[in-house]
Amino acid sequence: MKRILFALVVTIAMATIAFLGVASAQDKGGTTTGGTTTGGTTTGGTTTGEATTADSSPTTQVSNFAFTMVRSQAAVANKCLPGAFGRVSIHTVGANQTMHVSLFGMPHNTEFTVFLLQIPNSPFGFGWYQGDVVTGGTGQGTDTFRGIFSDEVFGIAQPPAVAAAQVDPFDAKKDSPFKPVHTFHMGVWFADPADAAAAGCSPAVTPFDGDHIAGIQALSTRNFTNNPNNGPIRRIQ
Repeated sequence: MKRILFALVVTIAMATIAFLGVASAQDKGGTTTGGTTTGGTTTGGTTTGEATTADSSPTTQVSNFAFTMVRSQAAVANKCLPGAFGRVSIHTVGANQTMHVSLFGMPHNTEFTVFLLQIPNSPFGFGWYQGDVVTGGTGQGTDTFRGIFSDEVFGIAQPPAVAAAQVDPFDAKKDSPFKPVHTFHMGVWFADPADAAAAGCSPAVTPFDGDHIAGIQALSTRNFTNNPNNGPIRRIQ
């Protein structure tokens, strides 16, 4: 009987140690699935808080892709827009793409402009205005854009320079010729510098709106590095 009781005690003790070991492993640093740590992930580039890890395979191409935008360099420097981020999903439909842009944790009832960019950080290089996203009373906003949002998106201005349309005094009188330039990155700006100031950001005026009187950049794809070749839109074929 003593031997049976001893064996039973040993078995229970070993089972308890195994259970505690598993529980401890699960409690350390969050769970992981396929090498991606829970608590802030993106497809094609992982973010944890403000830390970013760019994907090392920008040439891996797909027809549909989703990714995250993070606070811009300007927003981080201004210590504003804590918790703000954006989610973008691009789907190929026929010969074109549909791009859904959603903003989260942004100032309430505020208009933002969306641009495709040569690089995500200042001075940004060539930029192409796509449209606006307006947030509601919860600081969230979504809009959809249709066009070429793939590895074929580009801008071009062939020489010689020609006269440019002038809608306001900020417009150039002539274009500046350049060879094809791809815009694989994205950025989101305050449409009004007063809204940026109200959100605790710099009141600096930038040209990133239809009237060329916008606020600072709020979000960008700088989480894919500042390399023009690493922009997430390059993934779409």
